[in-house]
Amino acid sequence: AEALRTNHFVRDINLQRNCIGADGAKAFAESLKSLKENIGVRVINMARNPIGADGAKALAEALKINVSVTEIKLGYSHILNEGAKALAEALRTNHFVRDINLQRNCIGADGAKAFAESLKSLKENIGVRVINMARNPIGADGAKALAEALKINVSVTEIKLGYSHILNEGAKALAEALRTN
Repeated sequence: AEALRTNHFVRDINLQRNCIGADGAKAFAESLKSLKENIGVRVINMARNPIGADGAKALAEALKINVSVTEIKLGYSHILNEGAKALAEALRTNHFVRDINLQRNCIGADGAKAFAESLKSLKENIGVRVINMARNPIGADGAKALAEALKINVSVTEIKLGYSHILNEGAKALAEALRTN
């Protein structure tokens, strides 16, 4: 993480499956904060590391400052609703992240609703295009919230909700959103 403060040539950092916990994610986040507007890191892959909600919150704080990261992969990282809410809040001010993968993080309806609120506030921004929340128990309520956001936000081109227990009610809401999006 410390090396990133001076190296502006690394574009893609893949730290997947390295048993990195919250402390490692926090150290990495501090480096991202120091990079701010550099031409460096574009992709962060910390998937399948137990960073938890605290690690996700630290990365979210870094994303509020760093404008070079365009893709963040945190699937299977145990970030829960609390971490998802922090990331959703970061996306309200960061319009550079295009692709966010939060697959299988035990994110429920509350986390999905937080993302929906962020997407609503962004409307036609140049930001998020792809959201992967597959394999999270967001349920019908989470799907309905995301569907409402898709009626307003026209920048999202791909949303992945497979195995997310959206049921008929959630599917109907998403189908209705597609009529206006």
